[in-house]
Amino acid sequence: MTGDAKSSSAARPAPVICLAGPTGSGKTAAALLLARELDGEVINADSRQVYADFPLITAQPSPEERAACPHHLYGFLPATQKISAGQWAEQAAAKARELLARGRTPLLVGGTGLYFQALLRGIADIPPLDPAISARMEARLDAEGAPALHAELRKADPAYAARIHPNDRQRIARALEVLEGTGRPFSWWHENAMAAPLCRGPLLVLNAELAWLEPRLARRLDLMLAAGALALTLFPRQGMGNTQAVVKLDNQVIATLSLNSQGDEPVFYSVEECPYPLVLECRNGAIRVAESQCPGEDCLHTGWISRPGAQII
Repeated sequence: MTGDAKSSSAARPAPVICLAGPTGSGKTAAALLLARELDGEVINADSRQVYADFPLITAQPSPEERAACPHHLYGFLPATQKISAGQWAEQAAAKARELLARGRTPLLVGGTGLYFQALLRGIADIPPLDPAISARMEARLDAEGAPALHAELRKADPAYAARIHPNDRQRIARALEVLEGTGRPFSWWHENAMAAPLCRGPLLVLNAELAWLEPRLARRLDLMLAAGALALTLFPRQGMGNTQAVVKLDNQVIATLSLNSQGDEPVFYSVEECPYPLVLECRNGAIRVAESQCPGEDCLHTGWISRPGAQII
């Protein structure tokens, strides 16, 4: 193949099959079936599953599922590193072309709509920004709060601000970073500088009613907790009912705290050291996550860690 032919081939959208759907809808099982029937390999299209630090709470494929079919772009980044939809799309398209060159079918599987949009429709071709801008914006979000910065965005880019929630930290920060780094509002880039699609193909969506999903999600949460997604190790201390606890998230120690489970009324304890703040409720010896501020729909759900009379692990 000549150099021009290679360049032309790389420029054409790569043929792929995309599979999307809500959490718990059966995407993984469907992907494995498609992979078996189409001689395919799975490429991750979920914005949380790119991170290596918390494989359990992001429901990344199990070792058995990975053994049944090769999986790509799962758990390849530390949680401290950001990746944009455009950056992901470039990596996913490159992996798809690699699979096609080996005669395999690329199966893009996940629940992040922006990823599929970037891959199949193209995304605003925004130049790389100075990381210092992002650091400053994160600091402002922590100090001033998302609603205050959303109000600022509403003045500078009302069209885009109207499309996002005042508490959407990630999108607010991104829009203000682009404005500061390029001098143009986010909406301008979406109207005037869209990149060409990198891939083409069907987008299959698994649709499921909430009534069908809820018991499946509850079961998934139980399995995550049983596997160590969120665990407390309790150490009895001298005194009236005081206990020292070590909190683990995805089998990593994230905080220690003291609990006092005396009495019938629930007692709440905030785990300030946790990167995703939790509030634990202790009632009659049982502990549950009463509140969670973890970003994302299913990073961390509220629910019982232990039940009365059960051993807490």
